[in-house]
Amino acid sequence: MSKIEWKSEKRLLKDLKASRITTQCKYCSKSFLSYPYHNRLFCSKDCYSKWQLIHPESTRNRGTVDLICEQCQNPFKLNMSTHSARIKASSKLNNKLNFCSRNCSEQYFRLHIYDWRNDSKGDNNPAWRGGFSRKRARIESTKAYQEFRKKVFSRDKNKCRICGVNERLEIHHIVPFNQDQLLFLEVSNAITLCDKHHNQTKYKEHLYINIFNEVLNAN
Repeated sequence: MSKIEWKSEKRLLKDLKASRITTQCKYCSKSFLSYPYHNRLFCSKDCYSKWQLIHPESTRNRGTVDLICEQCQNPFKLNMSTHSARIKASSKLNNKLNFCSRNCSEQYFRLHIYDWRNDSKGDNNPAWRGGFSRKRARIESTKAYQEFRKKVFSRDKNKCRICGVNERLEIHHIVPFNQDQLLFLEVSNAITLCDKHHNQTKYKEHLYINIFNEVLNAN
């Protein structure tokens, strides 16, 4: 498009915006002024809402669906479009829970989350490792454990025994606490690791027992 043509197009658009046209409301038949590029069919939002109630098939509001509340078991109506959107968003599709109010929803999930937590306690929880976490926390709060940490860091010269990094160091127990509690404060059962290598051993400590013993015995 040439510069002259572009200017004419811009001028035409400006003239179009400046001139308003008379339009007849689709609901109340009242005449009103609007810009042609707006394509308005109604004079107000109120008229549009009233027209939607008369013609639900032509709008997103396609009527209502009858449902039963999961909590109070009372029947209630829900907008069809809202119901369809919730079903599509649900991973369980037809198992989507329906509630007549937020209060019922909160009561339902408060009860069922409580039951779920009870069912996941102890050895039913996939993260259960024998119930040694509290015992270990008590030992780690003692002065003996602080002295133990100093000895391990001093022996390893404040460096990770795998990569030699001297930042963000942690103590790793070669034989885990849940396997042998008596070795928890033994310097020979500990090795200094950076947080990166320490995280690699989580939930698979048994695979590294021989490897870390060889690292300690090598020096």
